[in-house]
Amino acid sequence: MYYVYILQSKVDDWRYVGHTSDLKERLNDHNRGKVNSTKAYRPFKITSYIAVESKDVAMNLER
Repeated sequence: MYYVYILQSKVDDWRYVGHTSDLKERLNDHNRGKVNSTKAYRPFKITSYIAVESKDVAMNLER
């Protein structure tokens, strides 16, 4: 199972769209500053997500 998710910064109106196979761990990575593209906008909350069966579908939805 893969997830396409939307994060929103808790300190800004900045949003990020991504995909992952482990939603909780990926949110933790973003909030710990392990993702360079989102590091400056921490902390985050997940505003929405969708579960799909394949990585290819997740990547296409993310785009």
